[in-house]
Amino acid sequence: MRCCYTHPIKGQCPLDAMEGLEYCALHCKGDPEGPQKSQYNLSKYRYRTRYGSFLESDELRSLRDEVALARMALEERLNLVTNDAEFVAACGQLNTMFLTVEKLVNTCHRLETSLGSLLSKPALLRIVQQFVDILMEELASVPDHESIIDRISDRLISVVAMAAPENNENEKRR
Repeated sequence: MRCCYTHPIKGQCPLDAMEGLEYCALHCKGDPEGPQKSQYNLSKYRYRTRYGSFLESDELRSLRDEVALARMALEERLNLVTNDAEFVAACGQLNTMFLTVEKLVNTCHRLETSLGSLLSKPALLRIVQQFVDILMEELASVPDHESIIDRISDRLISVVAMAAPENNENEKRR
C-alpha cells in the first residue's frame, strides 16, 4: 500500500506505507516504531532515526537522551557547513556544542563510576582471581590442571592489562 500523504504540487508520495499505518516513515507524524521511552517528540523522521542510533550506544548508560540530542544537534550543525567560510564562522558555535557533549559524557562517566556501573582495575582483577579459583576447584581431577590454569590466568590478566590504558585515559581527563 502506498503512503497516503499528498503534496499540493508533487502529488501523492511514491513510498510504501509502513506496516499497519497509512503513511511512510518519512511522513508518519508519530513514532513508527510505537511509543518510545524517550521524553522528546521529534517531528522529523531523520531526527528520530538518528536520535535512536545515538540512544542505542553502549558507551552511555544514563543521561542518554541528552547526550543523543547534543550529538545529533552537533552533527546537524556540522552538516549545514558547505564551505570553508561557513566553517570558520561556525567555529564558536561548534566549539560550544563540542564542550556540551564532552560535559555530558564526562558526567555520565562520573555517575556510572559513583553508582558502581563501571569496574575499576582492582575490582576486575579480583573477579579474574575468583574465576581462577573456580577453575582450580572444577579442574582439580584433570591431570596437569595447574599448567592449564596458569595459562588461562596469564591470558585473563593480559586482557585486563590491555583494557587499562583506555581507563587511564578517561581518568586523566577528569
